[in-house]
Amino acid sequence: MPELSDLPVDQLRQLAKRVSREIETRGKRDQLRRKFEAMARSRGLSLQDVLGAADPAQLARRPRRRAAGTARPVVHVAPKYVHPSNRALRWSGRGRTPAWVKLWASTGGSMSALENAAEKLAGKGL
Repeated sequence: MPELSDLPVDQLRQLAKRVSREIETRGKRDQLRRKFEAMARSRGLSLQDVLGAADPAQLARRPRRRAAGTARPVVHVAPKYVHPSNRALRWSGRGRTPAWVKLWASTGGSMSALENAAEKLAGKGL
């Protein structure tokens, strides 16, 4: 790490701003932690009791639920495109274009070749 005396003034100012932001963030984090500890203590628990019981998988962001009666049915669509040499790579043509299709097209492959491979595979009964 370079010495502070070797840095130009503008870089020192940027560093000072970053340091002050980090100090402010840590202060807010500590203040929030103290509030959570007080809330847990008021209920006869420790913060570790509360957070240790939580499953990290449950803390992950969950998909939003749709309103009652508006659930979309799952529709399975036959693949429209299949990679000729790797039959496991399939795409229905819906949604975001998979990376393997983009790579196929960028290397000069035609989409009709992928469609033909899908037709051949469909003739075999998938």
